[in-house]
Amino acid sequence: MKPESAKPNHDTLLQEGLASVTQAISSRQCRAEILAPQGNQLFILASTRPEEIGQSVLIDDSVSGQAYVRQHRIIVSDVNNEPRYKNLLGDGIRSEIAVPLPDEQGIINVESPLPDAFTEEDAVALEAHGRAIAEAIPGAFISLEFDIVLQSILEIHQKPSDTPSGDIYSAICRKAQQLIGAEHIQLLLVDNDDEHLEIAFSSSPTDVKRVLISDSVCGQAVLEKSNLYIDDVSKVKKYKPTIPGMKSELVAVAREGNKVFAALNAESSRLDGFTKRDAIFLTLFAHQVVRILHYIQFIATIKRIETEKQEVETMATITGTLANMAHDLQGDTRLIEMELKEIRGSLENSKDEAVLKGLAQIERLVAKFLGTPVLFKQRITEEITTLDLNEVVTRTVEELREEMLVGRTDIVLESASSAEQILVRASRYGLEALIWNLVRNSIEAVSSAGKIQVCTSIVKTKRGGSFAELKVTDNGKGIDPDVIPRIFDPGFSTKKAEPAGQLRGEGMGFGLFWAKFYVERKFKGEISVKSKKGKTEFTIRLPMVTSTQLG
Repeated sequence: MKPESAKPNHDTLLQEGLASVTQAISSRQCRAEILAPQGNQLFILASTRPEEIGQSVLIDDSVSGQAYVRQHRIIVSDVNNEPRYKNLLGDGIRSEIAVPLPDEQGIINVESPLPDAFTEEDAVALEAHGRAIAEAIPGAFISLEFDIVLQSILEIHQKPSDTPSGDIYSAICRKAQQLIGAEHIQLLLVDNDDEHLEIAFSSSPTDVKRVLISDSVCGQAVLEKSNLYIDDVSKVKKYKPTIPGMKSELVAVAREGNKVFAALNAESSRLDGFTKRDAIFLTLFAHQVVRILHYIQFIATIKRIETEKQEVETMATITGTLANMAHDLQGDTRLIEMELKEIRGSLENSKDEAVLKGLAQIERLVAKFLGTPVLFKQRITEEITTLDLNEVVTRTVEELREEMLVGRTDIVLESASSAEQILVRASRYGLEALIWNLVRNSIEAVSSAGKIQVCTSIVKTKRGGSFAELKVTDNGKGIDPDVIPRIFDPGFSTKKAEPAGQLRGEGMGFGLFWAKFYVERKFKGEISVKSKKGKTEFTIRLPMVTSTQLG
């Protein structure tokens, strides 16, 4: 049971104020309410019909809302002639008077079943009573625990920018619990697929991480874009418990206009465990949660920009360093080239085909390295263009067989391309180098009887879209789960670094960082990895070029 201290006596004071209002005006058959603004709505905080407490009207779509916007009283002699009239207090209403409270705190609204029931004298009397109510209860509508709501926002906003979003989500739920005294609160975010709700935080531990919008009470509230109260969830077919033993549920949606961002789900082990008052303040808090979610998104964007900046700076440093190294090493390479010419001359009459073939391979690699600075510049400045992913994969896998698998008859390298043409936006060098990089890692990971597959496909999304998918899979030793979160970090490597002076490049730790940089920054795609003993799978997803984009 909720402690009495959680329920101040403002309710009683407001009800007493309403009683004095109805006694002061000419129509003795009237019914009255006090409404407070929140966002684009007015919420009924007190009413001569208590069952109406907690309902709301749009400010732009009601007589009370117009009076609040204009900050001027409105008298409607016959609501049948007023298109903005929204019936709140029962059938048979004919006339209405709405008077704003001081300092834009809210509205006193009175309705009558009689036409022309209110006069200018009634409006003056209501304004006087409004001032008296505001004076008797300083900041009445803030006092109705809006102060807790606002303080909650301040506390959450004051969290340092490096605070994980999970901590902010838990803070939201704790404040919501304090606000209405709920036993349990869950914060559910609308997933990107618009079909699920992700449980960002639950005050009670649960193994459930996602729920279907179409198959839950919270989902029903999200679909209807309105709050929902179930006094006995056992009677609701859509109820799928995430917390065992709960008997009633109150859901408030956090939305901005027609877009729903999240849902606050309060649960109780008691039947009819929540009041109208609880519904009001959870709703008010849910409106503020939108601001917090925007704040989290802002911080995430700032961090992403900072990360991108660091990645660009790292890539620029790597590029400059490699260019300088290549230039410096060219002097030594030209000496090697001269030595090779002498060796070639001495072997002019040789019939040892294995030696001649090996010499030709060395000469080709030396020539390739001597062209590195020019090639390096060309590849760095290479433009993004439209490429057939299947064609690039097929040709690159053939080159890999010829150059990287020389003498490795124990490794099977296969490619499986989609029968359809898959057009993507990428640079040829970047796409080829990406495949080389991932296959090279797989070659180092597999043992004898190793198998590596490079596959392409078109994946359809639930919302009718599609993207290109490239997978590189091997049956090697796998990646340690503790290592996976770090494999894309610049400079991180599990390989043993080569001693100074040896230039094989082992242990440098920039290959996967480079791959991620190209996929995400240059190709606007995604890269991910799954690994266990006996199977490692890198997945690259790239946007497809549509017929419209091709013109």
